[in-house]
Amino acid sequence: MLGVIALAVATANAALAAGIVLHYEAGPEPYLPPWKNPEILNLAMLFFLAPVGIGLAMWARSRGAPKWLAWTVGLGSLPLLLIGGLAGVSV
Repeated sequence: MLGVIALAVATANAALAAGIVLHYEAGPEPYLPPWKNPEILNLAMLFFLAPVGIGLAMWARSRGAPKWLAWTVGLGSLPLLLIGGLAGVSV
């Protein structure tokens, strides 16, 4: 059950990232510095949300979840962590 929760959290993080990009790329892009741009600030939030998915995957693996599920969730959250970190550094 904990593996499914970890998968759901990682999926929600990925959906959030995709939704942010699609929402802000669909409309006209106003010129704002990175520390005021809501797209950059929302993507930077992934730096704090992605470790939740990684931590849940490790916890699920320690509780007996399949190894492939824990690795998939953990490795799938790493790009989100990188994107959030790069967006946070640009601020």
